[in-house]
Amino acid sequence: MTEPRLWVRVSDKYRIGNDSVAIEATATEATATAAATAVTITENKPFEVEIRSSGEILQVPADRTLVEVLQQSGLPIPRNCPRSFCGGCAVTVLEGDVEHRDTSLPDQLRNEMGKMLSCVSRAKSARLVLDL
Repeated sequence: MTEPRLWVRVSDKYRIGNDSVAIEATATEATATAAATAVTITENKPFEVEIRSSGEILQVPADRTLVEVLQQSGLPIPRNCPRSFCGGCAVTVLEGDVEHRDTSLPDQLRNEMGKMLSCVSRAKSARLVLDL
């Protein structure tokens, strides 16, 4: 039986919209970060989002993803992969608490730049305000 291998990228550069961030980490740091950010998925709850540029309020039901609701409302949010691998659906959250359900978005983009992947992540709070 072959032992499972842990593959760690030591240096990554992420580009989301006009934002570009270089992430550098040693294998030990990356392993610790991955372990610390293990995703625990809770029950889906409905929430609402406010689109800052228009003031429009959208309802995200428990059985739909944020990216589906944004696309249905006519916002040009790309969705290039099945589940949170490409980062194309990342949006900037101005207000509200996010339940990050991905394992691919680096903490620096989540925390310092307020990004969330709208294909899998959801709101912890009743409302999110998005920079769209």
